[in-house]
Amino acid sequence: DSNEYGTYRYLLSVYGLIAIFTLGGFNTAVTRSVAKGFDGDIYRAFRIQFFSSLVVSLGTLAVSAYYFWQGNSVLGAGFLIMALALPIMEPYDLYQSILNGKRMFKVMAITSVISSIFTVALIIMMVFLGGTVIPILATYFIVWILLKWIFFSKFKKLISNEKRSGNFSEIGINFSLVNIISGISTYIDRILLFQLVGARELAIYSFAAAPPEQIKGFFKNLSSLILPKLSTRREREIISGLPKKLMLMLTVIVPIMALYILVVPTLFDWFFPQYIESIGYSQLYVISLVGLLVIPINAAMSSIPKTKSLVVASIVAPIISIPITIIL
Repeated sequence: DSNEYGTYRYLLSVYGLIAIFTLGGFNTAVTRSVAKGFDGDIYRAFRIQFFSSLVVSLGTLAVSAYYFWQGNSVLGAGFLIMALALPIMEPYDLYQSILNGKRMFKVMAITSVISSIFTVALIIMMVFLGGTVIPILATYFIVWILLKWIFFSKFKKLISNEKRSGNFSEIGINFSLVNIISGISTYIDRILLFQLVGARELAIYSFAAAPPEQIKGFFKNLSSLILPKLSTRREREIISGLPKKLMLMLTVIVPIMALYILVVPTLFDWFFPQYIESIGYSQLYVISLVGLLVIPINAAMSSIPKTKSLVVASIVAPIISIPITIIL
């Protein structure tokens, strides 16, 4: 049902938006610290994210209470689930930073595949059992919480020392502030669509954006893979290698966009025939892949780090994607 799916996507978008205020930039800071041998920063980041998540969770509980008071039990229950999930989901996600900093990329890929398979399989099962928005949303968060807890418990054993970096908190806060800009641009379009035109229209938009967003997700992982390697290099070496990396990204992105525009009608005809009207929007949305050119810049500036340059880079992608969203 389009309205059910639209509401589900809205709630996940809201979670993505509020999660950026839990100081998720410390994930990047931990990756950088671990790559440099400062494993003790992991527990510092865990405490910071846990307490910041609690604060955001209290605000989310207030929104939940408001919706229940207004008689909207679906959104009230949705915000309640998110409020309960926040203090657990976000800190335990640091296991990825541990693996990334230790350059255990194969293990990262395996955990990502396992997480995706379990989550998708259980959600599909819930859909076939006739589950509505709230049971499906609850399933989504329960599965992710359990998996992140298991992975963090297992991989925290990789922590080999208690050394701490001197400016860790400052770097983590700077990364978190930068994340706010890109995070808002990522989720605000879906939230506004739901509030202004409704759940069905958001469902159509979500299907149009889904394939390009999957492509973006693949490339965005490159930033986390590049960061540990760059963190051990000198600033001059990092900056001098940027133009080559940008040209390489461009030569990859342009053919992908062209190919996608050609094949997306067939893709939707085969897999999403009920959302044929999303085809034109999806062909336009794929142009936002140009914003991926900031990935090498973000990785380079995160490894130095240059906060002002990171802010500029985080604004470039929204400048490209927001006009496309307005047109859609």
